[in-house]
Amino acid sequence: MKLTEGRSTGIPKIFKVLKNNGSPIPRIETDEDRTYFWIELSIHEAFLKQDEAQDEAQDEAQDKKNLSDIEKRILLVLSNKDLSKDEIATHLKIKKTNGNFKKALKKLIESGLIVYTIPDKPTSRYQKYRRRK
Repeated sequence: MKLTEGRSTGIPKIFKVLKNNGSPIPRIETDEDRTYFWIELSIHEAFLKQDEAQDEAQDEAQDKKNLSDIEKRILLVLSNKDLSKDEIATHLKIKKTNGNFKKALKKLIESGLIVYTIPDKPTSRYQKYRRRK
C-alpha cells in the first residue's frame, strides 16, 4: 500500500524544519508498550501575534461601524494631519465646540481611534489630536 515512507526520515525532517523556522520543540508521547506515539506541535509565536493583529483590526472595523456622523467626519478630517479641537471644529464648520462635538472626541479617544499628541497633558492648550496608526 505504501502509505508510509520507507526510510524513516519523516520525524527528523519535522524536527529540522521546526528548528529552522524557530518553532517550539514538539512534545512526543507514547505508551509503555510503544503501540502508538503522539506528536504535539505547538503553534509558532508569530502566528499568535498575527491573530492578535487581525483581532485588533476587526475590533477597529466594528468600532467604525458604530460611529455617529460627527465621529466619522472627525476621523476624516484627522486622516492627514494633527489638529487642535478648534481646528477640527473649523474644518467641520462648527462655530462652537458644543457638547456633541466634545462627546464625539471623547468617544474616539476612549475607543483608541484617535490619540492625543501630548498624552501626558490632555488639557494642554497646545493639545492636538491625530488618528491612531
